[in-house]
Amino acid sequence: MVVLRRRFSRLIVCLIGVVAFLLAGCKIDGTVELQADGSTKIDLTFEDSDGLLAKIHQTCEGLRLSIEAEMTFIKNPKVEDITPPGGHITCRLTSNEPLGGN
Repeated sequence: MVVLRRRFSRLIVCLIGVVAFLLAGCKIDGTVELQADGSTKIDLTFEDSDGLLAKIHQTCEGLRLSIEAEMTFIKNPKVEDITPPGGHITCRLTSNEPLGGN
C-alpha cells in the first residue's frame, strides 16, 4: 500500500512538472464564473508569449488534450485557435458545463 502511494505521489509530481513546463511560457487571461445554481462559465485565453510552444511544435489541439487529461473537472472544453497572423500561438478555452470530476 505504501509503495502504491509513493508511486502515485511521484506520478502526480511528474505530471505537475510537465504541465508547469508547458505553461511556463504562457500568458493566461480569463474568467471563471460560478453561479449559486451550480452553473459555470469558463473563458480562458492562453498566449504563447515567448514562442516556446511553437518551437516544440505544440498547437491548440495539444493544449485541449492536455486540459482534458489533467483538468478533469472541466467538462467538454471548446478550444479554438485565435492566433493573429504572424503572432504567437493564442488559444481560447470556453465551457458552459457544470464542473465535475476530480
